[in-house]
Amino acid sequence: MLGIFLYFIYLHQGTGNESAVAKELRLEPRQDLLVDIGESLARTIEDYINNKQQLRNAKEKHVAVVPPAYYETKSPDILKLYVEQSLPGERQRDYMMYVKSKYLGNDFMIDVHIKAMLYAPLLLYKNDEAMAVIAAGSYDTDDIKRRDYAIMVLQEVLRSGQYQDYKSIFEAADALLIEWGILEEKTDVGSLDLDEITSVDELPEDLDELEEVLTKLLNNEISRDEAKKIIMIIEGIDEEEAEALLVDTEL
Repeated sequence: MLGIFLYFIYLHQGTGNESAVAKELRLEPRQDLLVDIGESLARTIEDYINNKQQLRNAKEKHVAVVPPAYYETKSPDILKLYVEQSLPGERQRDYMMYVKSKYLGNDFMIDVHIKAMLYAPLLLYKNDEAMAVIAAGSYDTDDIKRRDYAIMVLQEVLRSGQYQDYKSIFEAADALLIEWGILEEKTDVGSLDLDEITSVDELPEDLDELEEVLTKLLNNEISRDEAKKIIMIIEGIDEEEAEALLVDTEL
């Protein structure tokens, strides 16, 4: 028993200048050994308690001490490494472990990060993964902006205490980012009578250039028919030429 305790102390000794991260990384390969030590201690304590109870009263119920099943670090720095190295399907869980460890006792910031993870899913993507899903059309440039400002904007929204459900919280966050000039206000194309518009000057600012129209079509913000009508106005061409332009751009 004494040898186990001495070896356990040895495992936790550092070099004197060893950081918490370095110590965790050094101990990580020895997790199985730590579990064995924990199990041995649990069994020893269990035997001690039960032997003492049996000596006092033979009818006492047997006490079971559950040994640790695995070793789990509480270091925020190590948990952050786990997030960076985890598989996409495990990243939400690892991210929340990291957040709860880093902001232990600060329920407000934990809540901010939980909602930020849902408001801006790109928060959990590595740079190469983010570029891949953006290129595939799953996300757009606005989603990148939401990712970059998610924590800041949600702190402001949640601190106000005016919103409770997720939908209203996320709408308020978008509205605030528009107010800050980070996001552009979306045009409701359905409210425009495209058949009555005859010049570019009558189009909203975010729909008066060909590149903007193609981007919105790519991001499914407008329909193909709406895109064609707007392109006809911008370029001064007929419907057939507008369709040919969309085909040429592979849209």
